[in-house]
Order: sequence, then C-alpha cells, then structure tokens
Amino acid sequence: MEEAKRDRGVLVNACCPGWVKTDMTRGGGAKTPDQGAQTPVMLALHDIGGKTGGFWQNEKEIEW
Repeated sequence: MEEAKRDRGVLVNACCPGWVKTDMTRGGGAKTPDQGAQTPVMLALHDIGGKTGGFWQNEKEIEW
C-alpha cells in the first residue's frame, strides 16, 4: 500500500507552525511569522525522503 502512495507523486503530511506572533495570538506568540513558516516551507520544497502521513513540527516528524 505504501508503494502505491509514492507512485502518485503526492505526499500528504500535517504540520504545526507553533505559537506564532500574529493578530490571532494578539502578538503573544513565541515565534515570528518567518519562524512559523519554516516547517511548512520545508515540507513543500525539500526532499523529505518520500515520507507521507506524518505530523511535523520544528522541522521534525513527531508522534500524532
């Protein structure tokens, strides 16, 4: 089954940017927007070895 997912060329992963300083957090976040964007950008642009179905935070795959 895992091999069939890779043949389609699409990886599906979830990520959490962390607590980011935005209007939604009323500026109370611990990360800048640039820091919060690091994990989603990494997943979109870098080679993650074909991993799919994972949950990522701080540029690392973590347990669900």
